[in-house]
Amino acid sequence: MISVRDMENFTKIPNDLLERLGAADLNGTELKVALCILRFTFGFQRDSCPLSATFISRWANCGVRNTKKAIRRLREVGLIEVLNPDQRGSTLEITFCQSQGITSAQLDTSAQLDTSAQSDTGVVPNQAQGVVPNQAHNKINILKKTKEKSCASDAAHSEADESCVDKPTELEQDKDDFARIYGIYPKKRGRAKAFQYYRGFVGPGRVIDGTRYRLTPRQIYLAVDSYVEERRGEGTELKFYQDLSTFFNRTIIDYLDQGEE
Repeated sequence: MISVRDMENFTKIPNDLLERLGAADLNGTELKVALCILRFTFGFQRDSCPLSATFISRWANCGVRNTKKAIRRLREVGLIEVLNPDQRGSTLEITFCQSQGITSAQLDTSAQLDTSAQSDTGVVPNQAQGVVPNQAHNKINILKKTKEKSCASDAAHSEADESCVDKPTELEQDKDDFARIYGIYPKKRGRAKAFQYYRGFVGPGRVIDGTRYRLTPRQIYLAVDSYVEERRGEGTELKFYQDLSTFFNRTIIDYLDQGEE
């Protein structure tokens, strides 16, 4: 039995925060992420700590993608706060929110959540990782101009307008934009099929799990860039990268919110 009187190393947790964590309807990954943040903030007697999704995922023994979703969820319900949300490419400085202003509605999973949160990744200092160059702002400018469409493309959930289907984007322009995207992806397999998927995204849109996605070249570029930087940050070998066609088929959807703030 562990005796409290014999404990030398322990983490003091404010009762209010502990009760809010208990009241929040969190899944296992979300709770483990919260515990990691507790460990490296209150556990080191500090109010905040720079933490990346890669570091947290290793500590909590869960996938990086699920960790990012958990971080967004904890922010949405008002449990944690990011002190430097505008510093893209930097490690997120994470702290716990004060209890004032936190309502039970924010802790209710039935509330509609905004999934367009900013990127929750960064490079953890002194953490063994691959080199992730901070070139996000330069890369954004490469495909800053988007194609003019002959009809409006509203939210991703809307169905394709028939006039859009009849007026596809210019082939040569698509080839030129796709070549820039292909150039930043290190694994070159599956180019032809990936280009077909690309034309679908920038043209009439592609239906994935019942939702039609129409994307701009810039959105696609940044999604690809986010995936590549995540793999480099984890030190993933090239052979374990997805083929480009596999990434464009479905995986790209999971990285869209990381490319657009």
